Amino acid sequence: MLRSIGLALSLVAIMLAACGRQVTFPAPGTVAGIPAGNMLIRYTVAGTFDFTDYTYAIVFNTSGNGGTPYANTQFNGGFLNYSFAWFVGGKFGTVQSPPVLLQYYLTPGSTTNVGTQQIVVPLNLATLTLNSNGQNSQFTLLFSRTLFDRPPIGSPTPSPTATPTALPSGVTPSPSPTPLPSGVTPTPSPAASNACSTQYTYICDVWYVNFFVLDQNGVPLDALGLNGRNDTSFTLALPTNTSFDYINQLTVPAGAIPNGNPNASIAGGEIKNAP
Repeated sequence: MLRSIGLALSLVAIMLAACGRQVTFPAPGTVAGIPAGNMLIRYTVAGTFDFTDYTYAIVFNTSGNGGTPYANTQFNGGFLNYSFAWFVGGKFGTVQSPPVLLQYYLTPGSTTNVGTQQIVVPLNLATLTLNSNGQNSQFTLLFSRTLFDRPPIGSPTPSPTATPTALPSGVTPSPSPTPLPSGVTPTPSPAASNACSTQYTYICDVWYVNFFVLDQNGVPLDALGLNGRNDTSFTLALPTNTSFDYINQLTVPAGAIPNGNPNASIAGGEIKNAP
C-alpha cells in the first residue's frame, strides 16, 4: 500500500494562501469557457467531503510510458507511474486554493528510490472551488497545464559546449555559407524537440490519471475502478493537445467494491481540457 505517501504528506509544511477570487466554470458536459492551456477536474464522492480525516488526491503520469498510477503498486512505496499529484485536505490541514501540488522523481543516482517535492503554485495558475455542486460532495479544480512542464528534479545539467579543436597544419577550414540572394528567406534549422509532445518541453502530450482517497496515515481507502483501492484495470488517457470532456469514463462502475464509508468513496467526476 501507499504507506510512504503518509510520510510524504507529513513532510509538507508550506500552506498557500487562499485565492478568494470568484471563478465561473463551464456547465457539466461542455468545454466552452475553459481558458486555453487549462484543465478542469471535478472530483465527486458518494457522501460528503471530510477534509479532516481524509485526503483526496488526483494523481497523474505525464511520462509518456502509458502506465496508470494505481493505489496498490509496489515500487519503493507505491510510486510507479506517478509524476504529479494534487492533494486536498487531510494531512494538509485547512483546505485552501490552490491546493498542494507534489512532483515525484527518482532520487539522483538511484533507479528505484522515489522522492517528492512540493511545487509552489501561483494563485493565478490554479483555483480550487469547494462544494461546486451545492451538495458538499464535489470540488472543482481548474489549473494551467504548464505547472507540470518542468524538468525532473535532480536531472543533470547540460554539458557546456566544447571548445573547437584546432585543425591540423595545412588543413583549410570549410568556407562560410554563401549569402542568399536578395529576398530569399533562409530555412531555419530544426529545433530540438520533445519526441512525445507538440506543446511541452519536459513532459508528454498524453497523460494518465487516477483519483485516490487516503486516510490520515496516507494509506489508500479508495481509487477509481471496479476494485477500489486494489484496482489495476482502470485506465484513462488524456490527450492534452486536444479538446475533450470526459464524464462517463470516470463514473465508478456498478458493483464496485465499497469501503463502507461514503465520505471516503469516490463516485466519479469529470475532466475537461482546452488545448
